[in-house]
Parts: sequence; structure tokens; C-alpha cells
Amino acid sequence: MNVHQTAAYERAREFHKERGVVLSPRRPWSFRSKLLAGACVFALAGLLKPITAIASTPTEMYLGAAGAWTFYNEAKKYLMSGDIDLNSSTFRMGLYTSASNAATATLSRHDQVTNEIGDGNGYSSSGKALAAVTWTAGASASEMRFDATANLWTATGGSIANVRYAVIFIEGASAGARKLLCYSALSTAQFTVTTGNTLTITPSANGIFELN
Repeated sequence: MNVHQTAAYERAREFHKERGVVLSPRRPWSFRSKLLAGACVFALAGLLKPITAIASTPTEMYLGAAGAWTFYNEAKKYLMSGDIDLNSSTFRMGLYTSASNAATATLSRHDQVTNEIGDGNGYSSSGKALAAVTWTAGASASEMRFDATANLWTATGGSIANVRYAVIFIEGASAGARKLLCYSALSTAQFTVTTGNTLTITPSANGIFELN
């Protein structure tokens, strides 16, 4: 940057610093503007802030930290078209191994997700319904949180092995109706819930995501 550009940048930086905004001289404003314009295409989806899941296995060491709930690409369209209704749809949560493709953003249906945890030992491949789904006020009056109570799986008669991902989808009578909403990587590596222990997946104190 030349002297005039540097001076202009410093004035802008000081102005925005007071408002909690960090500016970087390494990224041109024209590029920043392009990013903002592109973001407007998915304005609604951009307002949905995924919240980190919380997973725990009592009496066992839990490996890693759970990741944020990440929306599938098609889920953004389904939310806007009404195919996924956050007010009336019934949601379910399933568990998947580290070999699963659950983190593939282009998936759209439940039957496309591979390597679900097998039936037995306290787990069913139909997953578990999200209970007490609610919309509640967030940290401010302008925020609303989509939330649900914790889902629990207790290993019975054997271990629930190789758990890595949790996936939320809507309940439906056909494969095409069971549309995917979001997923979370529960750990940096797969883990096993041994007999007698319980895996608890809590959306977090702030819910699954916020609409602001």
C-alpha cells in the first residue's frame, strides 16, 4: 500500500476497532465486497449459526471435542422451500462410524449416508427421535434458538463400537422423505461405548443453531 492507502486503512481500522471489527490489510476491499455479495445468495442459511454439540461417555474417557453442527448443502434449500419444517417435522438422530461419508456436504437423504452403527447392543439403525424440540429466546431479543433435549444410548449386552458422527434428519415413510439436516463430528477419532456405559449427545446450552 502507498502512503495515502496506509493512512486511509489506519483511519478505517481505528473506526472499526471501536466496534469490535478486525480489518486485515492483506485482503483488498474489492475481494471482501465480493465475499459479502456471495454470502447474500444464502442469506437465510447464513443466519443459521451452528452450535457445537456436546458428547460424553460417563466412566470412560471421551476422545476429542465435538464439532459444530454443520448443515448439508441441500438442507439449506429444503429449509427455504418448506421440505424441512423446523416447526412441524419430526427429527431423528443417528450414529455413524469413522468410515462413514456423513461429513460429505452434498448428501441430501438419510439412505445416502454410509456406515451407520449396526443394530444391537442398545442401538437401532432408525436412530432416536429428537425430544422436546423447541424454539427459545437467545442471548438477545433478536435471537431464537432451535433446541432439543439430550439423546442417550446405553450399551447393553455388548459395546456400541466405532462411533464418530451424529446425523440429524427428518422422519419419513420413504428414503426420499428422510432428508438430512446437519451432522456433527463427535470426536477427532472413533470411540467405543462399552457395556453398561451411556453415550449422551447434548446440542449444547445454546441449542443446535441460532437464528439472528
